[in-house]
Amino acid sequence: MAGEAPASPDLPGHWCVPLGDLISLENCVARRTLPWQEVVQRGRKILALLLAWEARGISHGFLSPRAVWLGDEEVRLSDLGMHGFAGPSPIPEYWAPERGPDSVRPVTPAADVYALGAVLAYALVGYPPRPLSLGAGPDLSHLQLSAPDPIRLLLAKMLSPAPEDRPTLRAALLALSALEERQPGACPLPGHGRVRRGLRSPGRKSG
Repeated sequence: MAGEAPASPDLPGHWCVPLGDLISLENCVARRTLPWQEVVQRGRKILALLLAWEARGISHGFLSPRAVWLGDEEVRLSDLGMHGFAGPSPIPEYWAPERGPDSVRPVTPAADVYALGAVLAYALVGYPPRPLSLGAGPDLSHLQLSAPDPIRLLLAKMLSPAPEDRPTLRAALLALSALEERQPGACPLPGHGRVRRGLRSPGRKSG
């Protein structure tokens, strides 16, 4: 991946393009959406990596389901952007609004928070959230059968249109850690961890 090799030896955590039997989140969710408990666990590990990079002044900038790789207990990230700036992302649905359509503005930790919120929502239902209207936060009502209220509320904050309204990476990590410890709604939720059969975004007509 362009932009990764020069800085890679000095980056903390599992930054690199994964090998072996790891699978991308995109390919994983194409087969089966993830239960909310796993989404919380994986999200916490992703945030730990992003925080380690933030301490070195690095933002990811390319976070999407294609950049998240999963093993049984492992999470790795690929497609790391350059220090502070990133070129055009292949999946603009995961761009924070402030990045603009051409994605030439500086990438910040707040933009990574937004992208991760969209990635975690995707993991739950199989497609990224869509904004209700210009300048409004995304509609997350479709997550009601896939995640309990505390998770949906956290994702809504992470997907706030204004960067200053989003939690920091550390605050999001603390929130997910608390959710993992409390395991809210321990009973299985209807529809979580579903095998995808013709799953599509609301409003999208089948061919």
